[in-house]
Amino acid sequence: RGAGALEPRWREIVGDQLARVTRPQKLTKGRGRAGGTLELRVAGPAALLVQHQSADILKRVNLFLGEGAVDKLRIAQGPVK
Repeated sequence: RGAGALEPRWREIVGDQLARVTRPQKLTKGRGRAGGTLELRVAGPAALLVQHQSADILKRVNLFLGEGAVDKLRIAQGPVK
């Protein structure tokens, strides 16, 4: 289950406010026992908000994907559809 599994339920996972300004782009698996990295496409002005809420976003994504699935967020600024 990668970013494609997150996309249809993204609003449910992160809530309305974050879903309006973010999209899951890519999920890279970690090496060994390390969790993966989730790349988020973030509308420019919202990047700071996302950075401040990153721990909460990680917690919510791991509730959906399974404990320890993701341990890092990478923010890629750009337009969000």
